[in-house]
Amino acid sequence: MHGYCVRILDLFTNHIKKAEFIDLLKTTQPDMIGISTYTENFNGVIQLTRLIKSICSNCIVVLGGAHVTFLPDEAIQHESVDYISRGEGEMMFVELLEYLNFGTLDIREIAGLSYKENGQVSHNPNRKYIEKLDCLPWAELDEVSMRDYDIKQLIITSRGCPGRCIYCASAALSGTRYRNRSAENVFSELHYKYFVKGEKYFAFLDDTFTASKKRLYTFCDYLKKEKMDIIWRCDSRTDILSEEMIDRISEVGCISVHIGIESGSQEVIKKINKNINLEKSERLLAYMAKKGFQVMCSFIIGHHCDTHETIKQTVDMAIKFRKKYNATVGISINTPFPGTYLYNHMEELGLNLEIKNWSSFDLVQAVFSTSNITRSELQNYYYEIQSMIV
Repeated sequence: MHGYCVRILDLFTNHIKKAEFIDLLKTTQPDMIGISTYTENFNGVIQLTRLIKSICSNCIVVLGGAHVTFLPDEAIQHESVDYISRGEGEMMFVELLEYLNFGTLDIREIAGLSYKENGQVSHNPNRKYIEKLDCLPWAELDEVSMRDYDIKQLIITSRGCPGRCIYCASAALSGTRYRNRSAENVFSELHYKYFVKGEKYFAFLDDTFTASKKRLYTFCDYLKKEKMDIIWRCDSRTDILSEEMIDRISEVGCISVHIGIESGSQEVIKKINKNINLEKSERLLAYMAKKGFQVMCSFIIGHHCDTHETIKQTVDMAIKFRKKYNATVGISINTPFPGTYLYNHMEELGLNLEIKNWSSFDLVQAVFSTSNITRSELQNYYYEIQSMIV
């Protein structure tokens, strides 16, 4: 793409040894390495950048992702980090390469870029969101490396979220307006990968794949017309999902929809700005189970307003859904990720952050106490719940 030779190495699935990674660096001598950075892996990423620089001192290191988008100063201060890509990085990365190779741009004109210049840290203005997502190319991944994945075709068809859930950074990262690829564009990708690549199982990773009813139904019409023998899954919200939608997607291969419930207390739901109704949510889960869907739902314990009683309500609901609807249930510990309202208003919400090591921000370890629940109590709740929902 754009004349540059690119190689992808996913260290989550390709568990190579340190010596092998060093040999790879020495053999390939990369000019630039870009690393996706999350809160949980930030400390490990910094160690990795130091290793890279110790082997390839002239290699340019660029970090992108949610964590460094919200905390660029923390990342750029490390000597082993050259640039930070904030927000959507597709266009920014190409502009940075053009600047470094040909000097066709002034570095100050590259929106969304953070860098060091003469010992000073500079943050260029934020980059505008990509409006026409159909303009982005499909991800053409090497078929050999894709064998490492259980689900080989993971597809994202939209960005942005109008929701205001206080524990989520999606709106802060991708904007509050829902932007999506067209039904034609999404169907074309599946059509190509089905008929040319022979793929039959797809997972849509959008926060809310069903956000646009018109797009969803058009997409389903295309699948139905072509009679493609595929199966797929997606995520949705119960304030948007309907029985009619469930009927339409079940006709064209959808076998599972993941729903975020987040609490068994309607009062807690209100206070975390989730904007769903628990009674309606259960009706939809029951309907999906009746239609033969693999029901998937997730819960969070440790909201700022949670009490021992509301956590019990959450646990009871999770167990009920597990037994009554054979739901796959996931429960995580509330975590104040950078970019969230929760992170930016911890003191106001009565959170006492007791663990500040980013590696502990993994949704499994309790990192704070609230005015109602201690960190150790919250951690114990988590361990107890895991044994009950298996």
